[in-house]
Amino acid sequence: MARSRTIVNRLALALAGTALIAVATTVLLLRTRWASHSPDALVTPTHLTALREKAWWTPTAMTASIAATALFATWCVRQIGDGRRRSTPLPVPRSALRTRALEDAVAVRAGTTEGIDRCSARVRARRGRLDVLLRVRLRADTAPAAVLPALTAVASDTRATARPHECTVRVHFGIPGHRASRLRQGPIGDTKPPNS
Repeated sequence: MARSRTIVNRLALALAGTALIAVATTVLLLRTRWASHSPDALVTPTHLTALREKAWWTPTAMTASIAATALFATWCVRQIGDGRRRSTPLPVPRSALRTRALEDAVAVRAGTTEGIDRCSARVRARRGRLDVLLRVRLRADTAPAAVLPALTAVASDTRATARPHECTVRVHFGIPGHRASRLRQGPIGDTKPPNS
């Protein structure tokens, strides 16, 4: 997907550059012809009025503008996409690993571990590589060390599932009731509230 997007981007850039060069060349060549009629303007008001009176001009200009706008908008939406590949190919012919299915399986398996309140997974697939991010919310009475062996087993199974792709598994722990945005950076022992 990333390779095809790069090819499309380069092709679109080449076509846009070619079109701009063609338009600039045409304008320069025609300007010398039109200079004898009006040296100050490329298109005179009378010429523009005559062009607008032709039956084909308005529909052609509108259609070309709408088509160019729709094409540009579609291209922009595809570029702004979340950048996640929906699937990644496997070595078996005509087979692929759906990243959403892997996210669900990893989250469900990790979520069944004793001491974990909630778990979500996010998989980013790149060429020959998978990055898995596990967000684990622990119960208030559970230490990370208690669930680490089970999560290590989940990570090992995830790497085995992703073969032959390289797979990196990262775990972020969270504890209910402790939000980083409420913590104040300061020296140890400083107990002043953040707003004082």
